[in-house]
Amino acid sequence: MSQGTLFVSSSPRTLSARSIVEHFNLDVEIVDIKTTAHKDFEAKFPLHQCPSFLGPKGLRLTETPAILTYLIDLLSEKDQKILFGATPAEKIQVLRWHSVGNTNLPSIIASNYFMAAGLSPYNKKTFDANMEKLENYAKFFEERLKDYTYVATENVSVDDIQCICAWGFAFSSICGADFRKNHPYLTRWFNTVIASPIVAKTMADVKVVEEPLRYTPPKKEKKEKKEQHPKKKDAKKEEKPA
Repeated sequence: MSQGTLFVSSSPRTLSARSIVEHFNLDVEIVDIKTTAHKDFEAKFPLHQCPSFLGPKGLRLTETPAILTYLIDLLSEKDQKILFGATPAEKIQVLRWHSVGNTNLPSIIASNYFMAAGLSPYNKKTFDANMEKLENYAKFFEERLKDYTYVATENVSVDDIQCICAWGFAFSSICGADFRKNHPYLTRWFNTVIASPIVAKTMADVKVVEEPLRYTPPKKEKKEKKEQHPKKKDAKKEEKPA
């Protein structure tokens, strides 16, 4: 019996759930709504957001944390402890870092990506403010990763998977080589996690950039000059007095 259908899109937020399904060979159909029309998605998920999950007996889930929790609960107890944490302290840290990777961090990255790519109106003040926030997030990760291999436990857990999706988006678009050089612990963690079997297939297309994506203003179209015709002289003004 099928374990359900996972609806995904090109959004990095969908990669974590997809990684769980593919790596653990769950009997879950993955449907990319951008390439495949599916009657159940539009009918049963009025918000049209991804990821969404349609499970047995009419179960409908939205929001990444809920979907990940459901999928990981389908795994063995051993795998659950690795992904969710084995102790109360680990579980709390996993929850904390997963939230970091699924809330403001990806939103900031997406906002600047859309502006830099010309997909939304560019506002330099907003863009620069976002880059400052992203710098603060990088320092936050650095503080943890200078002493630890992973962000919450001693294994690749679900929070690493969620966070790698966000940073993969950043490193492949708005954060170039200089940014990575300035954050060596974050970069080391990124290279370690992205090579792990659990995300290697899903993140295979992520290619880090040397130069960050920068906004290029559209070229202004030159207005055609109107032909100037000599003004006709007023006939009355041309008449000379007798």
